[in-house]
Amino acid sequence: MIQWTRTFAGDGNAEGWYVEQTTDGGYFVVGQTTTAEHDLRTLLVKTNSSGDVTWTKILIGAGQLRAYSGQQTSDGGYIVVGEGPSEDPDRWDIYLVKIDGQGNVDWLSDVSGADFWLGARGHSIVQTSDGGYAVLGTTILSDNAVILFKTDGLGRRQWFRRYPIEIVEANYDRGSIRVTSDGGYIIGTRTLLKVDSQGNQQWLKTFDDVVCANSVLQTPDGGYVATGPREDYGFIYLFKTDASGTRVWYESNLVAGPTTGGHWVEQTAAGDYVVAGNYVTPEHDAKAIVLRATSSPIAVWTLTLFDGSAACVRRTRDGGYIVTGERNVPSGSGTSGHMFLTKLAPDRTH
Repeated sequence: MIQWTRTFAGDGNAEGWYVEQTTDGGYFVVGQTTTAEHDLRTLLVKTNSSGDVTWTKILIGAGQLRAYSGQQTSDGGYIVVGEGPSEDPDRWDIYLVKIDGQGNVDWLSDVSGADFWLGARGHSIVQTSDGGYAVLGTTILSDNAVILFKTDGLGRRQWFRRYPIEIVEANYDRGSIRVTSDGGYIIGTRTLLKVDSQGNQQWLKTFDDVVCANSVLQTPDGGYVATGPREDYGFIYLFKTDASGTRVWYESNLVAGPTTGGHWVEQTAAGDYVVAGNYVTPEHDAKAIVLRATSSPIAVWTLTLFDGSAACVRRTRDGGYIVTGERNVPSGSGTSGHMFLTKLAPDRTH
């Protein structure tokens, strides 16, 4: 089922957070790496369709920018969102970085600024129909809230909304936003939040057995499906709601044994779901996994890739999948993490 795997290493550890297939058939990966001085940096990788590197970019000029997500933009370039230090050394802000098709920085924008005195983190981003961006973030520490920004095409803030939703500390670096069929957004954090195109809240759902909706998407019937860790951090969950956020079904036993949660969910052409996450063995070794479940939900297959964690899985145009995350490899007396990119063959049940 695995067609190929590529690994990428920075000066220290490296990991992938987000991947998508690009218009030329290649792949764009957003991740992080550590420098020799143990500072975190954003690592961007563009490959061809075989996973061979076209270019890589470490955003040194953006300080200790930690990117968590991105996407290819309508002009053939890329947008990246993350967090980085502000002019105030005690505050971290949400940054957008626009990259051209060759990996050169077009602009960098601090979209949160001094409005959040303890700082903010950027989790997820989508380009909007007007060429701008919708940016999901959370505030840090005691100023507990989910925040949504709308910018123009140059990253200049047009409006922002603040939603007083409690954020679980262990999941400060997770969250998901996607455009919905009505032009609004579905947001996954500690809750499921549906807002209109101006960020006005339409409904909010909290589930006692959910720590964080790491990834959420709208389904063709107008409902939503989400994945993440269960409240006890012991299992990957997958649940489906109707269009108003009322839960239709919930399943957390798709993988036998303890796990730390699902990180990304993607719907297949057949209406099933593919989830990227990781599984912890009885020996406490983390394994990167991808699983497929029906809409019943019943597990169809589970694929263990290698030691590490799978952060994102996306459908590819040939009916297969592309996966990124962190692969643990032997290094001296221990292990080090490398960003990986793995192509899975077309699923015969796709």
